[in-house]
Amino acid sequence: MTTSLVWLLGVVLLHGCTVVYNTPDAAPQQPVSQPQPAQAPRAAPKVLTVSQSIQACQYLQNNPKTAISCRFEYIDGKPTLFFGFLTLNQATAAWPIITEQHAGPFCNGTNAFNRQAQVVVALQDTKMVRMYTCETSQWTDWTSYDQGRSQPNNRY
Repeated sequence: MTTSLVWLLGVVLLHGCTVVYNTPDAAPQQPVSQPQPAQAPRAAPKVLTVSQSIQACQYLQNNPKTAISCRFEYIDGKPTLFFGFLTLNQATAAWPIITEQHAGPFCNGTNAFNRQAQVVVALQDTKMVRMYTCETSQWTDWTSYDQGRSQPNNRY
């Protein structure tokens, strides 16, 4: 009976009670930073085979709108692209496009096949030449070239 009385007393006392729970004020919602989209992967480097490089060089050579000379030949068994410019300023201005469209893809293609290759830049006004070795990515110093050597298909 005592247990029943305690229980009854507890029910009577709790009957009118209301339990209030205080919740903390909601923190102002800060915008959730959206994950940044991954940057698009860079396009794979352009690659030209030797035959495609020859065709591109011939197109450049035969294009009357360009003042750039281009020819292809094998030097000591190495495929070699020759680019001729009137002046260093002309070469400097055109070089980004030549690199992107011709020299870079040519070297990428030959390097992909572990083939030695080179790119030569010649300046008509100073009779200077410089060579780039594709497999080592290194330039030689500027040197004078032989004026007596014939240069077929060279505009300069």
